[in-house]
Amino acid sequence: MDKQKQTITKVATKLFLRYGFKSITMDTVAREGHISKKTIYKHFSNKESLITNVLDELGLNIRKMTDSIVKQSDNCLEACYFVYFNIFGQSNTNNSLIHWTLKKYYPTCYEHFYQYLWMVLQNTTCSVIKDGIDKELILEEVDPRGFCYVTTNSLLNITNRTQVIKAEFDIAELIEKTIYYDLRSILTPSGMVLLPLTTQNKQKFKHLQLT
Repeated sequence: MDKQKQTITKVATKLFLRYGFKSITMDTVAREGHISKKTIYKHFSNKESLITNVLDELGLNIRKMTDSIVKQSDNCLEACYFVYFNIFGQSNTNNSLIHWTLKKYYPTCYEHFYQYLWMVLQNTTCSVIKDGIDKELILEEVDPRGFCYVTTNSLLNITNRTQVIKAEFDIAELIEKTIYYDLRSILTPSGMVLLPLTTQNKQKFKHLQLT
C-alpha cells in the first residue's frame, strides 16, 4: 500500500474505533494525521471509500490474528476461545458506538465487513471444532456453523447494546462469559476438564491486537 494511503488509513482507523464512524470527518482525519485534505482525496474519493478501506484492512488483520492464534494454541479449545475473545473482547472493538454508527449510517460498509468477518470465523471455527471432535474434546454431533452463528450473534448483540446492559454488567466480562458458556455446552467430559485451564492463558495472546 502507498505510504501516504497507509498513514491515512492508520489515522482513520484509530479515530473510527475510538469515536465511531459518524462523528469523524475528513477534516478530522486531516488534522489528526497532519495531512492535507487534498492528499486524502487523492487516495479516497469520499468518506465511505475511506471507511471501506479501513474495514478491509481491519478484516485482513482479523484473519492474520485468527491464524496466529490457531498456530500458537496448545489445543482446539484454547484456539476457539481466544479467536472469539480477541475479536470481540478487545476494548477497542467492543464499543457499541463503533457497531451502531457503522450499521446506521454506512449499512453497505457494515454488511460487507460482517460478511467477511462471518467467513473468517466460520472457516476457523469449522477447522478448530473438527480437530476437537477428532481428539474427543468436542461432541461429535456439534455443527460448527451453528456454533459459529450462535456465538457470533450473541457477541454482536452484546457489543451493539452496551447502553442497555452496561449498568448491570462489565461488558468485557460478559463477553468472556458468553464465549465460555457457549464453548462449555459442546464439550465432552475430557473437554470440560481442559477448558478452565485453557481460558487462563490471556497473557499468551495479549500481544495479538487488532490495531
